[in-house]
Amino acid sequence: MDAIHSKKVRARDKKCQKCLKAPATQCAHIFEREKLSTRWDMENCIGMCFYCHLYWAHRSPVEFTLWVQERMGKEKFAALKKRSQKIYDSSNLRADYEKMKAEEKKYEELTKEEIGKTP
Repeated sequence: MDAIHSKKVRARDKKCQKCLKAPATQCAHIFEREKLSTRWDMENCIGMCFYCHLYWAHRSPVEFTLWVQERMGKEKFAALKKRSQKIYDSSNLRADYEKMKAEEKKYEELTKEEIGKTP
């Protein structure tokens, strides 16, 4: 599920959302991956380049959090934080996986369409 989710985030964002220059080759989680309730939540992830993800977001977590709050808005950030604190119902895992697989196809089609538009 992680690989599918990462693909979706990178397809959505295309470029690193921090530097806006490099391709989004990494899926950066706002609230850690261990929080299963938001692990695969598209609002909990940002496409970033390797450098911005590992050398900025992970090394400057306070600055990263402030940047996310400003980008997302405090209310939306607070709602995401609240969702991240819920306990994930693992009985939904199969259904969540099937939903994610269906969404993956949609993102792949969008990416193919965009590639076809490139001159």
